[in-house]
Amino acid sequence: QKILDPARGVFLILKQNGGAVIDVRMPIADGRAGWIHVGMSDTRIRLAISKATISFLLVLILCIAVSQVLAFALCVELVNPIRNLEDAACRIHAGDLSARARVAGNDEVGKLAGNFNRMAESLKTLLTRLVSVQENEKKAVAME
Repeated sequence: QKILDPARGVFLILKQNGGAVIDVRMPIADGRAGWIHVGMSDTRIRLAISKATISFLLVLILCIAVSQVLAFALCVELVNPIRNLEDAACRIHAGDLSARARVAGNDEVGKLAGNFNRMAESLKTLLTRLVSVQENEKKAVAME
């Protein structure tokens, strides 16, 4: 394939067994000072493109792997305080009124854990008062 442009020179693509050769001839000072002639096999170009593609894919795979690790770490960081709060709620449900959630941070989950602990403390105090009143009632009835 030959592309001719007298103002800019000659651009040739020569097909060979190992690929193609790109041959460019350009005039210097409109041909008055001569011509520059450059030829290059497309094998090098294809090799450079292949290496760049492989490098890009490796960097992409690395970025995906790092983002997956960071996403997992973030999920663990977000889920652990909620699991801790759930565990404390289950223990209170089972009758352990001394169970408290670990307050980690001042975010929404940390504030929820703090409110949960205050609620558990109020519940324990209320139940203690109720038992005390009930015992006083029993004593009063027994004295009559």
